Amino acid sequence: MNATSHKIEKLSSLIEVGTLINSTLDLSELLGLIMKIVEKVMECNVSSLMLIDEAANELVFQVATGETGGTLKEKFRLKIGQGIAGWVAEHNEPLLVKDVQKDPRFYSKPDESTGFITRSILCVPMRVKEKIIGILQAINPVHQEAFCEEDIEIFMAFANQSAIAIENARMHKEMMDKQRIEQELDFARQIQETFMPDVLPHLKGLSVFAHNTPAREVSGDFYDVLEFSPKEYGVVFGDVSGKGVPSGLYMVKTISAMRFEANKDTLPHVVLDSVNKSLSLKPQFGMFSTMFYMIFNLQVQTVTFSNAGHIPPLLVDHKKKTLEEIKEAQSSPLGIFSEVTYTSHTIPWTDSKEILLFTDGIIEARNNKKEEYGFPRLENVIKKNYGHPGLSKQILDSVHQFVGDAPQHDDMTLVSIVCS
Repeated sequence: MNATSHKIEKLSSLIEVGTLINSTLDLSELLGLIMKIVEKVMECNVSSLMLIDEAANELVFQVATGETGGTLKEKFRLKIGQGIAGWVAEHNEPLLVKDVQKDPRFYSKPDESTGFITRSILCVPMRVKEKIIGILQAINPVHQEAFCEEDIEIFMAFANQSAIAIENARMHKEMMDKQRIEQELDFARQIQETFMPDVLPHLKGLSVFAHNTPAREVSGDFYDVLEFSPKEYGVVFGDVSGKGVPSGLYMVKTISAMRFEANKDTLPHVVLDSVNKSLSLKPQFGMFSTMFYMIFNLQVQTVTFSNAGHIPPLLVDHKKKTLEEIKEAQSSPLGIFSEVTYTSHTIPWTDSKEILLFTDGIIEARNNKKEEYGFPRLENVIKKNYGHPGLSKQILDSVHQFVGDAPQHDDMTLVSIVCS
């Protein structure tokens, strides 16, 4: 077979090759397939494929054939510009080296490490829309001493086909990874939601409203309502540091510990002390929780509470038209220091009063101008709605109207308790 016929045969085979390398979207399988085809089409002893690590500005061996291939993949990276492959990546053009021993660009350490002897290299860039994603190398042709100029065209055509297939496989993997993460986050969200009451219990003498809007798929804010007796109820409200899955998992840990300790029917500060010691036994780096815990005793008309570092709730007296922060019994957040002193405080609870608990996602909500909603706006809404049965909803409407279509940057949670 003459040189022209041989070239035509190789070019024709690229049509079949294109179909073959696009037959799989599994990246690992695809890379191995590409290397097998390289050796067949280019009729070489050894071949290698390197992809560009843009963050490190390096070429990373992905697949290398032959007895030394595994060693190359495990040990070697090349800086852009280093060696023949690095030169090709830097200059974005193919390079044929008939005798590597006469070329100063040749990087000999792989040969020295493996014992392999490189004679001739044909190295070409792998391009997608003129962007180089990697390098293909054919090493030591089988039937001749060196590659020839005619081999460059064929190898470039194959490299471009391979680059598109690799990019498609990468995009497919990213899409599948994204779907998997979204499914896992959705599952995590469903699990987390089971730890907060979906429907608040009907409490005789106490009306509770709760609203939670996570900034991400999983929230770090939490609330719970506990019924100890027909006349005694507990309300838990808190906020875990951070956002997303880590804070969501820490929230589950916190509220589980809280429920366990609260069932012992003790004063709020004793419960918080026990929860804090539990969380401090195995502290999570950078994680902590604020919490406001109160017990309503409708028999004697009192509410007893303790505050572990949370924003002071607001006590609204609709009859007297007054608003004040509940600043008593404040101490440190849970899970930071094991030796913390918590205290409880008791105030009267009458049918004209309402307690509003909220996380910083409410008062720090931002609009498109990066302005914060702020406490003055919250205070103004409350004062305009003294005696209004739907105060909490008025607050939420005010926040949403202020924020508009600006992206939410923190979890937003609001709970109100009214003596009914």
